Amino acid sequence: MVSRIPNDIFQFSTVSALMAGLCDSGPAASQLTGYGTHGLGTCSSLNGEVLFLDSVPWHMTTSPLSGTASPPSDQEALNSTARNLSPTIRHADPSSQLPFVQVTLFRPEFTLSLPLPSANKSLTKSSLLSLLSSADPTRGSGGKNSFLPFQITGTFSKLDVRIGGPKQSSEEALSEVTARAPQWRLKRVRGTMFGILSPGWSQGISVAGFHGHFVEDEKAGEGEGGEVRRGGHVLDFEMEVEAEGRVEWGVTGRYHLGMPRGEEWEGLDLSVDAEGIHRAEG
Repeated sequence: MVSRIPNDIFQFSTVSALMAGLCDSGPAASQLTGYGTHGLGTCSSLNGEVLFLDSVPWHMTTSPLSGTASPPSDQEALNSTARNLSPTIRHADPSSQLPFVQVTLFRPEFTLSLPLPSANKSLTKSSLLSLLSSADPTRGSGGKNSFLPFQITGTFSKLDVRIGGPKQSSEEALSEVTARAPQWRLKRVRGTMFGILSPGWSQGISVAGFHGHFVEDEKAGEGEGGEVRRGGHVLDFEMEVEAEGRVEWGVTGRYHLGMPRGEEWEGLDLSVDAEGIHRAEG
C-alpha cells in the first residue's frame, strides 16, 4: 500500500463510471480504513451511501416510521417519498462493497471557529464553497484548483439530506435513483458533516464542488447491528450567525485513483455528463 500522507485522497472508480451504471462491486468497507480515517462512498446497487468518520464506516439507509408514529418534531419530509420514512445511519457491514469511494487520512491544517469574526450572515453550502475556494493560496490553505477535505461540527439550524436507493432494476440510472430518493429537513440538529470540495477540472472523476455526508451526534435508537442515528447525503445546510461550531479543512497534495478492471469497465462511455452529475449529487 502506498504510504498514507495526511489529506491525500485514495479513490476507487470514477463518478462518470457510476453514472454509466458500473455500481455492483468494489472494495469492502473493512479494507478502506487502512487507507484513511474519513471518506465518502456509494454502496453496491446504489443501496444508500457511506460516511467514514474517525475510521468508522456508517451506512445511510431509510427506515419506516413505526406504526402510527409521527416523525420527530425536528424532522420535515421534503417530498412525498419521505413522509413515512426516516433518514437513518448505522454502522456499515464490514463486507459491504463500495463501487465508488474516496477516503483520506484527515488531519485538519486550518480551522475556523464559529461564530466567525465580524460575520453578518449564516454559514451555508454556498458560503462554504465561497469561503474555501477563495482561501488564501499564499499560506497554503487551498483555492479553486485543489481538493479540500473538510469537516464541520456544531449545531445546524437546518440541514437538508437525501438517502437514495437501491436500484429498482439493473437498467435504472443513478440520476433516476436520486430523482425518486426521499428528502428531509432536519432542524436544530447537532452533529458532524464530512465532505470533499473538488475542483472544476475533476468533474467526472470526482463530484466537482461540494459533496458532503452528515451524522447526528444523538442516538435515535438501537437496531440490528447496533446504534442508529440520523443523517444522509447533504443537499444544503445553514448554521446561524451566532451558532457555535468549527470548520476544519486540509489541502490534498496527492490523489490516488484505483481503476476497476474487466469487460464492463472497458465498454463504458465515460464522457462527462456535468448536468447529470449535478442533478444526481445535488
